[in-house]
Amino acid sequence: MSLECLNQALKVKGLKPTEKLILVILANYADEHGSCYPSQQHIANITELKDLKHIRKILHRFQDMGLLKIEQRFKINGGNTSNRYHLSLGGGLQTPLGAFTPSPSVSTPLNTKEEPKENNNYAAKTKEIQKTCFEEFWKLYPRKVGKHQAKVKYNKEIKNCSPEVMRVLVKRFAEETKFNKTEDQFIPHCATWLNQRRYLDYTSNDYKKRMKPTTLNAIAG
Repeated sequence: MSLECLNQALKVKGLKPTEKLILVILANYADEHGSCYPSQQHIANITELKDLKHIRKILHRFQDMGLLKIEQRFKINGGNTSNRYHLSLGGGLQTPLGAFTPSPSVSTPLNTKEEPKENNNYAAKTKEIQKTCFEEFWKLYPRKVGKHQAKVKYNKEIKNCSPEVMRVLVKRFAEETKFNKTEDQFIPHCATWLNQRRYLDYTSNDYKKRMKPTTLNAIAG
């Protein structure tokens, strides 16, 4: 995963929540060159979208916006395999032309065992992260109530939003509550915050508009 790519994805404005989530998913899978190849069905499983046409429409909109380049890939027998996406989110993340991974084709022999192996390794790594990241997330959440239920909801939601992204979003939420000096009684339980997917409210910098100083001391810093 490229943290730079992920940070750039979180800064993109003007997207609908579902579009932002898909862009973040791509960034989460991207390598150091901003390249990734999750299948549309895999994206659908994460986002819980059933219409693959809708996902394709969003991906092509990203391409029209200049956020990514779609590279079609083919198996040696001529069948389709998942597209490769080259993200162009700024900060030098574009995959260098010479660094593009060649599309498997009849002229480029394909080791069909390599991609499943990469996917299996990623799945194993993701499972390990899910076991270890909750405590770090819990330390960041500003109200420590209902830890067990929060863990249950957390393990469910990181199927839609990776632990790394969730950590960024909960930090933003904690930053807002601290700045506004929000009392505990007005901070939702962590399980509620996760279940209602309120973390999506922090996928852009719009949350800073809610951080308004209420005293002269706050204005002065």
